[in-house]
Amino acid sequence: ADSEFYADYGFYHVEITVPEKYIVAATGVETARHPAEHGRTTYIFEQDRVHDFAWSAYPKYRVFEKVFKPEEWVTAAEYEALSKRLGVPISALRLKPVRMFLYLQPEHVRQAGRHFKALATALKYFGLWYGAYPYETIRLIDPPYGAGGAGGMEYPTLITAGTSLILHPQIWNPEMVIIHEFGHQYWYGMVGSNEFEESWLDEGFNTYSTGKIIDLAYGPGRLPGSIMAIPTAYIFKLPFITQADIDRAAYLTLPDADPIVRPAWKYYNRSSYGVNSYMRTGIVLRTLERVLGEQVMARAMRTYFQRWRFRHPSSRDFVETVSEVAGRDLSWFFNQFVFSPETLDYSITELKVHKIRPGYGIFGQGKQRKSRTRREEQKLLEKLKKEKNLTYESIVTVRRNRPIKVPVKIRVRFDDGSEKIETWDGKDRWIRFTYRGKKKVVEAEVDPDHIYLVDLNFANNSRRTQTSWKFVIKMATRLLFWFDNLGLSVWAAM
Repeated sequence: ADSEFYADYGFYHVEITVPEKYIVAATGVETARHPAEHGRTTYIFEQDRVHDFAWSAYPKYRVFEKVFKPEEWVTAAEYEALSKRLGVPISALRLKPVRMFLYLQPEHVRQAGRHFKALATALKYFGLWYGAYPYETIRLIDPPYGAGGAGGMEYPTLITAGTSLILHPQIWNPEMVIIHEFGHQYWYGMVGSNEFEESWLDEGFNTYSTGKIIDLAYGPGRLPGSIMAIPTAYIFKLPFITQADIDRAAYLTLPDADPIVRPAWKYYNRSSYGVNSYMRTGIVLRTLERVLGEQVMARAMRTYFQRWRFRHPSSRDFVETVSEVAGRDLSWFFNQFVFSPETLDYSITELKVHKIRPGYGIFGQGKQRKSRTRREEQKLLEKLKKEKNLTYESIVTVRRNRPIKVPVKIRVRFDDGSEKIETWDGKDRWIRFTYRGKKKVVEAEVDPDHIYLVDLNFANNSRRTQTSWKFVIKMATRLLFWFDNLGLSVWAAM
């Protein structure tokens, strides 16, 4: 019941006869409209290169039309920058005009501008990143009150959203829904994956793409959800909260019930299907982007889309494409994060610093034989301290707490402000680093660049010799946000 469509591509010619007062929206281009008998009208729609067809009829729609004009949405500088990033000529990036149709409820007509803007934003970024939208039309339906089950759905060249007369605009609803459902024109529509058996290739890829577009076009920081029934968008704008944080919060609710790739009917429960198909995949792809670098990831995603549009790829086809573009075998990444239910967690389990004492007792042999009493040692220690000539031993222990093994960096900071980056293949259970000298270690952090967003616990990634209240406040704010949105994020995946 949770999975969706999988079919061959073809040409559709559909004739729909309805009572004349009804307004019809459907897949493709309306090629004709004829009066029929008994007060009816026949609509004719046609569309090539699609693997499904959908239509809607309703007498109260308020219809708006606007043309997406690439020259109004994409600058020459954007084309040039993206050409360099993707390594393709500007001519291959050019977008084309698209007729946008809105079918709004009467009470929502004032939101037409928001709907058009979100739709144009999606046309722009999906088109630039992966390939120009190839169809002439895109139709967006706003379901009537009481028909919420029809909202947030995708079909070829036709999507449904859903909005509210009273919700604050900064919640990005319906913006996020519109961009996400439009994204399915790419991940499900043109790249026809088998969502029954590999739902991550549709929903997860779209979650990843949608989140990046929302952050880029609308900016991070406006929180969805509510506190005591008050929308948090009215109250908070936290610049460090991104769509990745929202996806991560949902992922942490059920991180290891199933692998990402699993037939839709075999997940542990509906929540596991939702988390793995949507948010966990989004976080894994963002992690892959950080492992490869943004440029390589962008080229890999575009290559995959261009190679497999109007075809039916599998998960292995994506793995092979990414490995090819990256120039290295990435099976280690996918085998652990996609085809396995296992999880990742690295931590700094020990950070100790102590003075290296001169020692007391008898030292050396023969003529070099010396003795030092405990009192003499203490005096020598005080002298070294006064002269600021003490030496220290600092010990940093890093531990792998979960089965997944990845190479990690460890950033070690000293009291003089200097840093040292250590590397570890991450395969053993733990590794220990020891530093002797005038400098003391004051902080150690594993994966300091947060490459692995799938890490189960960021709180144990670092240790300090002194408490940083700034860090504590920041983490407490994040936790408050995550807990407030756990239910919302899981619900949104359904």
